[in-house]
Amino acid sequence: MDNREFVDYIFKLISRDKGIRAALRRADTDNLEWKAWSVIYPALGNLNSQMRPAYSLIASSIAKSKFDKDGDMRLGESIRFADKDEAEKVSTRMERLLAVTDFEELIMVMKRILPYLINRGANVCFELLLRDIKMFSNDEYRQNVRARWMNDYLRKQEVE
Repeated sequence: MDNREFVDYIFKLISRDKGIRAALRRADTDNLEWKAWSVIYPALGNLNSQMRPAYSLIASSIAKSKFDKDGDMRLGESIRFADKDEAEKVSTRMERLLAVTDFEELIMVMKRILPYLINRGANVCFELLLRDIKMFSNDEYRQNVRARWMNDYLRKQEVE
């Protein structure tokens, strides 16, 4: 299952089953992540995958979102949108995200940032976010992912 199929699969599941949506909403904590496992298993095929936390995070965030389909805002744009009150400088959330050094830390930081973005009404593109998180886990691409997030953040700022 590719990223698009996974995101569409989660949106479809939560639109049909409020119980799954409720379970996924709570699955963003380490001790309740297992609630998402039966839902993300078809995408991974193996729950021992290094990517399990990324899929759980995305599934939980989709369940918390107020939208019924995937958004169109990249992560940098979403942070700019949510932090529009801090327009004169790079927001502390963006700075914290850019300071992340490894995959595990990224998941931890995203668990704090994504609910904030969702609550502020940012229509996050979860397909691209999942792609970025997966790429971030690879040392060779980590700097490119950071640069893309910052470019999207700054590009949105120029338009405003």
